[in-house]
Amino acid sequence: MKLSTSISIVKGPLDVVPLVNVVFLLLLFFMLSSVYLTQPGVPVVLSEAILGSATSANRRVITLAANGEVYFDDQKLAWEQVGEALRRYNQENPNAALILKADVSVAHGSVMYVMREALMNHIEVVLATQKE
Repeated sequence: MKLSTSISIVKGPLDVVPLVNVVFLLLLFFMLSSVYLTQPGVPVVLSEAILGSATSANRRVITLAANGEVYFDDQKLAWEQVGEALRRYNQENPNAALILKADVSVAHGSVMYVMREALMNHIEVVLATQKE
């Protein structure tokens, strides 16, 4: 017994509009679902390191610029305000963590001062470096 079908393949031009729609929808979906990690825009040259690890997005950044200025995220602080700013940050976030970005020309004592203030306020400190 032979079965026959009445379906035939119709050849014609390829319709590109549905394909473009799907590509734009995928692009929109990935753009809206991705996480953007923004860090303050104070330019510093970081020290080089061989080892390193990724950091989570919920950490705040304190930056020590080459000209001696201190920034907590994008807010400029005086050296006397660093301890109070870190104390407030720890009160707002009990499991606080801090990324310390220091220019290579910043004195070691300045870095240690900020680390001491953070540790006194029970804040975990991560030193930011760049790959070699």
